[in-house]
Amino acid sequence: KVAYNQLDVPKVWLDGFEAEPIPIQELIADRLFALVAQADVTSKLTEKIESVQFPIVTLNLKQKKLAALSRKINSVFEKTGKFGVIFIDEAQMLKEHKVDYFLAHLYDHADRIKIVMAGSQVGLLEEFIGKNASSPLFGRAKTQIEMKRLSPENSLVFLIQGCAQANIRVDIEELKDAVNTFDGLIGWLTYYGYYRIRYGHEKAKELVFKDAEEIIRDEFLRFMSQQRGKKKRFLYVLKAIANGYNTWNEIKEFIKIKKRENISDSRLLNLLERLSDYSFIERDGNKYLLCDPIMEKFFRSSS
Repeated sequence: KVAYNQLDVPKVWLDGFEAEPIPIQELIADRLFALVAQADVTSKLTEKIESVQFPIVTLNLKQKKLAALSRKINSVFEKTGKFGVIFIDEAQMLKEHKVDYFLAHLYDHADRIKIVMAGSQVGLLEEFIGKNASSPLFGRAKTQIEMKRLSPENSLVFLIQGCAQANIRVDIEELKDAVNTFDGLIGWLTYYGYYRIRYGHEKAKELVFKDAEEIIRDEFLRFMSQQRGKKKRFLYVLKAIANGYNTWNEIKEFIKIKKRENISDSRLLNLLERLSDYSFIERDGNKYLLCDPIMEKFFRSSS
């Protein structure tokens, strides 16, 4: 949220996970109204919207009422010479609600409204933003920034600078241990820094592992709830990789031993692709690896 907090323009934040408890049309309409309200032009907007009859309770993407609202808001931004920015976190969660169709309309007809999207499930996010020709957002110009692991050197600098800003003195060897433990993943390094301000080194690591395992468990359960068929196979694949069986043949053999059945190449490929899309695993040459060292520990011990 650093960029969001520093940006001095009308802006709103939308979390993809909010789409579950709140009807998506109401959620988007709420953010659009909040966006234009920051431009101090609410009265002008109200006057214009009266003519398009926009009842919030009956919003429907298919009826294009959100599209009508976005065009009205865009015209207001044009007259004021301002831009509005919608930040969408975990954007891939909105795919099932067909929000990509609405975003494509924004791109084509509301050039004063900019969209910034982020997501933790890389494969699904790429699909959402237009990787395939069938996607509504396919072919529309965009800038992509991939957040990769920090190098050990940059990880150490990140922690040193964070501790300096928090005015705490720490042992450099402890920070190096944290760097090795969390493998350059800035999310866990940030968690560690947060706890290290309050506790000692080992306690901070312990709390990060505790939080991380809860997050991983929730994400995996959510993933499993969306799958069909023999879901247990996903767990066997992850357990195989976590225990060092990470080539194609080793994973097949692991599943054969654990499930006492053969798995076809096509089925295994499907399992691996799904797990990759959801950022549980990544491929490195002929090996499959878990994307996270804490994830490796979690699935090694899971039953």
